[in-house]
Amino acid sequence: MHDWFTDPMPDDLSSAPALSDYTIAIDQMGLLRLVGQVSGHLRLGERWITTSPIWQIDPQGTRARTSSRWYRLSAGFRESMEAKADPKAAAMAEQFLSPADAIVHLGYIRSIVERELGKHAH
Repeated sequence: MHDWFTDPMPDDLSSAPALSDYTIAIDQMGLLRLVGQVSGHLRLGERWITTSPIWQIDPQGTRARTSSRWYRLSAGFRESMEAKADPKAAAMAEQFLSPADAIVHLGYIRSIVERELGKHAH
C-alpha cells in the first residue's frame, strides 16, 4: 500500500506502459479505474484494458498509479473528443471524469484508507 501513495521513481515511469484514449471510470465499489488502449505492457501487450484501481493521478493527466503499476498517460478520450468538432462526441466526453475530478475523488478515498489504517494501528 505504501507504493500506492509514493511518488514515482524515474525508472517507474520509463518502464511504465502507455495508455491512450483513456477514460476515468468509477466502479461499483466507488474506486476509480482507467479504461484505454495500452501499449508496452509486459503481460498484456497492445490492447484495450481496464486497470486495477487508481491511487494517484497527476493534475496534468500524464501519469497514474494503479494497485499494480504506474501508467504513462497520453491524450485521454475526453480531450480527444473535445478537440473534434462533433458536438455529440464532445457531450459524451463530458460524462467522464477529468484528472482534476479524479484527484478530488482520490483525496476522499485516501482519507478513508488513512482513517481505517489509523483505527487498526492502535
